[in-house]
Amino acid sequence: DADYFLVDALVKEYDLTGALHYQLKSDSITHYPHNDNTLLQLPVLTNFSDNGQVTTSRSENGKLLPGGRDIELWDNVVIIQSSPFKTQQTDVHSSEYSLKQELRMDTDFITISPDLEIANTDRPVLITNDTDRQQPIKINSDAADIDNKKGVSVYRGDVVMTQGTTRITGDIITIYTKGREVTKVIAQGNNKGRAYYEELQPGEQGTVQAWGYTIRYDVNSDQIELIKNAQLSQKGDTFKGEKINYNLAQQTVNAKGTPNQGESGRVQMVIQPKQKQSTDTKP
Repeated sequence: DADYFLVDALVKEYDLTGALHYQLKSDSITHYPHNDNTLLQLPVLTNFSDNGQVTTSRSENGKLLPGGRDIELWDNVVIIQSSPFKTQQTDVHSSEYSLKQELRMDTDFITISPDLEIANTDRPVLITNDTDRQQPIKINSDAADIDNKKGVSVYRGDVVMTQGTTRITGDIITIYTKGREVTKVIAQGNNKGRAYYEELQPGEQGTVQAWGYTIRYDVNSDQIELIKNAQLSQKGDTFKGEKINYNLAQQTVNAKGTPNQGESGRVQMVIQPKQKQSTDTKP
């Protein structure tokens, strides 16, 4: 039997400086002493980071695990990360700030460690991010491990990441962020297939398609590195090698083969001839 029951509960945790670190609201909190579990109905967990970021996690049901440091949420879990942005300058020394939604994650189960600002799940997740390049980033995966403090998120299992016309797929995709901006994406394939990257280039440059067992995408330098059984294709031109570096902005290719592998280890290129414009005129 339960030893205590709370209605419309609010629990707050402060750090050593006295600043609010996180708070937990719940329609009801029920504690069971025999296993030290605490059940939550309609819980809302809000984390306040040192950099001003606010992460709000809500679900239909939840549980405080023994010790009270970790929280499980399940049934329609929604996590929203927001950062403050200046809405107006009130005077020389003061500004008014509001919160802008930057990332949303939907899943049906997740475990959160609010002290460490770490979350992990082995269930499918949908990620939507509205910060990078003014286009939303959407991610579908079977599982995810998110470390906000380190700025590293790892998605596993048939991962599909899209942003505008960019699409990246792989068995594992790791996303690195700094200041809420995506800086690097690493996609890894497995024995069933290579990782894949595609992006529609401006003008008449066509779509770039790239394959490799590892794909490293450096967002700031617009560089793609394809590693192991690498292949790059654009407008019918194809490059194959053990390793390929491609600069998206400059459209330059650097390909390397595999030494001591004979003909199969050499770089292979197929360049399509430029189509001649017709000079025929009607009489």
